[in-house]
Amino acid sequence: MTFNMTQIAEKNLRHFLLCIGRCMEPEEYDRERIHWIVPRSPVSYYNAVLQTQLQSHEVSSEIEKFIEQLQYWKVFGHWFITPSTQPSGLAALLVQHGFTFIEEEPQLFYDLNQTDSLPPQRADLEVQPVRNQASLDVYAGILAHGFEDSVWVGEVFQRLGLGDQAPFQHYVGYFEGSPIATASLLNCGDTAGVYFVCVHPDYRRRGFGIAILIDVLRKARQRGYQHVTLGATAQGYDLYLKLGFQKICDFNFYEFKH
Repeated sequence: MTFNMTQIAEKNLRHFLLCIGRCMEPEEYDRERIHWIVPRSPVSYYNAVLQTQLQSHEVSSEIEKFIEQLQYWKVFGHWFITPSTQPSGLAALLVQHGFTFIEEEPQLFYDLNQTDSLPPQRADLEVQPVRNQASLDVYAGILAHGFEDSVWVGEVFQRLGLGDQAPFQHYVGYFEGSPIATASLLNCGDTAGVYFVCVHPDYRRRGFGIAILIDVLRKARQRGYQHVTLGATAQGYDLYLKLGFQKICDFNFYEFKH
């Protein structure tokens, strides 16, 4: 079961980056052993190597190809190392080529059959879907307090659409009429990815991040998903586990900025 959950987390990350990247007319390199996409984002996270299944003798040349693409477009980039990544010594080779280790992000899994055991929804937080440009602007305004990519991502979401059948479903939480929190669901088969959980700085440490997540988990169940995945921050990790999330693996992020 752990292996299957790990595959689900890896698939969701790839789907997330491809969904965002492909709507921006990217450069994409998809071969049997390696897959990367460069949508020329100003944020390195989205110019990324999604999957690596290389033989040791192939690694250096493939790293150099990716670097050449980043330098040609004058952008920074990410290389994701996940449990299925090969070869095992890739991290050291990335560092030799100028990449820097950024972080290790725990990947969490939640079985939506457990939603009946979630805490009650806060009565003082009203969560509304983003369905038009005005509400997308509100969403992006909150997101700017936690993510450097809010302007670029807002443009991506506009291109992808804001309807009920769009790949992303975005939500804004309102407290006493003021927009204070965001969260998004990404459709990936019977799995939803939870992304962009953010709370305005003036309202942090008051439980609103967990509150909007609980609401979004219930919405995911209502939309027919069976489970969700989530990349946890250090601040939210223990709280997510208390809600019933399970840790399934870690993803390691390496960045090239030269």
